[in-house]
Amino acid sequence: AHREELADIINQCFSAYESQQIIERLDACRIACARLNEVSDLSVHPYLKERDVTMGEHVIAIADLPVRRRTGSVDVAPLANQHGKAIRAEFASHHTPSKKSPS
Repeated sequence: AHREELADIINQCFSAYESQQIIERLDACRIACARLNEVSDLSVHPYLKERDVTMGEHVIAIADLPVRRRTGSVDVAPLANQHGKAIRAEFASHHTPSKKSPS
């Protein structure tokens, strides 16, 4: 509700420092942060873990989930629209057409 006001306060406080100083202060307070300006910065971030999954006949690297699931990680990524028919059928089964009000 007050996002713009909060952004103004943060920007005003941070404008007094160079970016490296801000990162050092946040690290000292154990506040998670990262300097990411491009996608390539994210790709080499030390906390990003990758994993290989099979997609069709190919093995591709994807960003691994930051949390562990009880059922383990996904090893196979679906192809485009591989499950589309089943998903559309599931949504259609829950859709009830609205009744038109009498004129």
